[in-house]
Amino acid sequence: MRAVVVIAASIVLAGCVNLRYAPGSWGGGSAGHGSDTTSGRIDYGVAHLTLNDRVYFVLVSEGAGGSSCRSGPPASGTLRTVDGREVEWACDTRDGRTGRVTVGAERFELAEGSVFLVNLRNGRAVVEQIAVEDAQLQGGFIEHRLEAVAGSNERLAAFLKLCETPK
Repeated sequence: MRAVVVIAASIVLAGCVNLRYAPGSWGGGSAGHGSDTTSGRIDYGVAHLTLNDRVYFVLVSEGAGGSSCRSGPPASGTLRTVDGREVEWACDTRDGRTGRVTVGAERFELAEGSVFLVNLRNGRAVVEQIAVEDAQLQGGFIEHRLEAVAGSNERLAAFLKLCETPK
């Protein structure tokens, strides 16, 4: 009888464990960020994903009126534009380092860069992937980390400038 219970429990537990993805704590979230600058106001949306509290994916959007984020795995979300369009995104990774990212109709490899800049102005979605040192995204609020990275990354700095409304 005891052997039957052990076998049954093993089968049930095996059905509850997804061996496709690394074990650990998968998380993330999305939010709008706004702050005043010396020359105006900067506003953008940001979604991020974590594995064991390590940020492995960041999507920064300009021109979105809202967003959603499901941390997965696989993770996915929707960017909603002020003119009513929806742009779907997804990140399917087993380990938080490699895998496929899709934003709208465009596909990317996560290993080639963990930050995605999405410009939703002018009725289209223009996506750019940039590589950032993993350590630069860790610790504190993701918005503060992005602003710090922008100090040494011209492409990110230019994108955040695009998000700024002059006074």
